[in-house]
Amino acid sequence: MADGVFQYEQKYLQFFSANLLRWNRGEAIKNQITFID
Repeated sequence: MADGVFQYEQKYLQFFSANLLRWNRGEAIKNQITFID
């Protein structure tokens, strides 16, 4: 049981980190565009 929970947490963390990176990249690009304007 504990193993399954750990694996689920790892999967969730990977998914969350990937989305956070994508969001941060999007924010950075948006900020760059605003800065250039």
